[in-house]
Amino acid sequence: MLCGFEESAELYEDILSIRTRDYFSSFDEKRAQFSNPAEMLIGGEEERFVRLCSDESGLPFEKMSDYERFAAFVNNRLCFSGSGVAEVFAEKVRLFTEEDIDSYYISPQALWTLCCEKMSFAENGLDTLGAEKGKSIRLPRLCGCVSYTELLERNFEALDGADEETAVIADISDVEFLRSDKFHCEEAFSAFFEDGVSGRDMLVSGLLYSLCEKMKKRNIRLWLNIGGNYSSAEKLIKYFSGRGVLPSIRVFASGDCIVRAARGLCGEYPSGSSRVKVLCGVLYECGDTSDLIADKIKKIAAVYPLKLLRFGGTDTNEPLFAAHHRVFAKGLYLALHDICGDCGEALGIARAVLEN
Repeated sequence: MLCGFEESAELYEDILSIRTRDYFSSFDEKRAQFSNPAEMLIGGEEERFVRLCSDESGLPFEKMSDYERFAAFVNNRLCFSGSGVAEVFAEKVRLFTEEDIDSYYISPQALWTLCCEKMSFAENGLDTLGAEKGKSIRLPRLCGCVSYTELLERNFEALDGADEETAVIADISDVEFLRSDKFHCEEAFSAFFEDGVSGRDMLVSGLLYSLCEKMKKRNIRLWLNIGGNYSSAEKLIKYFSGRGVLPSIRVFASGDCIVRAARGLCGEYPSGSSRVKVLCGVLYECGDTSDLIADKIKKIAAVYPLKLLRFGGTDTNEPLFAAHHRVFAKGLYLALHDICGDCGEALGIARAVLEN
């Protein structure tokens, strides 16, 4: 465990200053136009909390103005103390205004005015808000096509924009992985595009097989988001490994499943004439506090080398997604403070995890 207040404080600031790439964020900066602070600061989780408290204002959420929604959240912020949404909101405000609202009370009107002043001259670009998006492509894409062959070609075309620096993200958190062939995939294609439900698992499984075969040949990495779906991830990895089409994979899981994945899925696998690695990744999950993240990191450290762990980002379309990075970085600091023997070791691990 690290000792010394000054040494720990310096490490904390060093870790928070590490610039983090986010591969999972879907925020589109080019299309963003913000007219008021609510659009910048009140995202999905804040909105959910406002809805819970909307009865106290005498207005249903749908009838509130942007300012009323903003004020409802700020007025009730102390009720959310200790939650992940309160911690992220405080970081959003700190990123945007450089104000530490945790250190004193600020009225909704005062905070609104401060944010409006900042918006009047700030560029609001990701580069000014501590965020950086890594190059990523989400596949497979289930778009309207006349045949399964055309759908496959559309996905291959999307993959053509990838290189060794690209994270190709596939989400199988709600997919039952199935062994597939062209005949059954064509049947699944017809069924899925008739009702949008039937055949989806077979269709996704078949597309992933063909995509991974091409990715392995081109040395492109797959970032596999499995959520809590351990069994499908295990089936996919073992089947693709046995068929020689398994590319290099980084597995991202949610909740306690991440420890199980780090222990049971991550390792080296045969894939054709070569061997490939399945490594572990971690995301900021909705509702995470820095304490919860620290606990998660320490559990992962018990079964997996932290120097090989990578932070993928946060699956959100909010503009201030760098606030999630700061909460994660705090949690990482808390974990490394307990795990590591010196600051140099801790900072080296933090850089490996956060810089991707």
